[in-house]
Amino acid sequence: MRITINSILCGLLLGSFPAIAQLEAGFTLGVANAFTDLGGGKDLGKFGIKDLDIAATRPALGGFLRQTPNAFFSWRLQLSLAWITADDDFVPSYLSGAHLARWYRNQDFKTAIIELAFLGEFNILRFEHGRYRYRHTPYAVGGFALFWFDPRARDGTRLKPLRTEGQGLPQYPDRKPYASIQPAIPLGFGYKYNINKSWTIGFEMVFKFTFTDYLDDVSKTYPDPAYYYEEFPEQQAQVMDAYSNRWKERCETGDCVMFKPGDQRGDPTDFDHYGFLGMITISYLVKQGKLYCPKF
Repeated sequence: MRITINSILCGLLLGSFPAIAQLEAGFTLGVANAFTDLGGGKDLGKFGIKDLDIAATRPALGGFLRQTPNAFFSWRLQLSLAWITADDDFVPSYLSGAHLARWYRNQDFKTAIIELAFLGEFNILRFEHGRYRYRHTPYAVGGFALFWFDPRARDGTRLKPLRTEGQGLPQYPDRKPYASIQPAIPLGFGYKYNINKSWTIGFEMVFKFTFTDYLDDVSKTYPDPAYYYEEFPEQQAQVMDAYSNRWKERCETGDCVMFKPGDQRGDPTDFDHYGFLGMITISYLVKQGKLYCPKF
């Protein structure tokens, strides 16, 4: 018997000769959350679930195709639509110091997320459709995704064109305009249960690690508003200044903290992230057949 690289790779993928090739179509429905510089819990600077704002939970949905070449591995192609938001108004009012400074910053954002992801599911237990003994399993999920976003203020104003931290201005050569399409690394876990030969339901939580700090349009320090007036017409500069320095709106209520150019506006030391943290998955077995490794 002649063993080739192709046959070895195929064998690793399928696990047995022959294997069951199962193709499913399904959809997901659940909720999404953002983890950015804005809002956040009482634990300042904490990562992940400790920085979760329950009030910022928004819906998420999607559709996917999943192929299962063996009992321990599946891959799927998924298109998702989600809405995420964060708001400094969510900062607990009883906090003080650096926590309260977030409230005075008065920034917020909301955006739709359109995501295309290629994901692998790694079953902890053997899983086979229609087999009572192997009808359920927890699994780990990971892969690669591309997503589109467009942060807006609570009144619907698009923030990216306003260059709220001086992005693209000659006075800030290190602050380039950020791209609206970004990569992400999804990582998470789930559980699936085969109701019968055709239908499978599940639940999963997937965290999306991004490589941008501008998901919420906040990252570095306050720019000098005078530069807006140097580079743009006065009316346009006024709008850019207003959305860059939202702390001025707090002055209208009698509470005001003055942030100067160069003062901290965000935290550039880590990226923003988002997550699909409570997703129900439902899939239907479209096709099932035998899958063989090719012979060379």
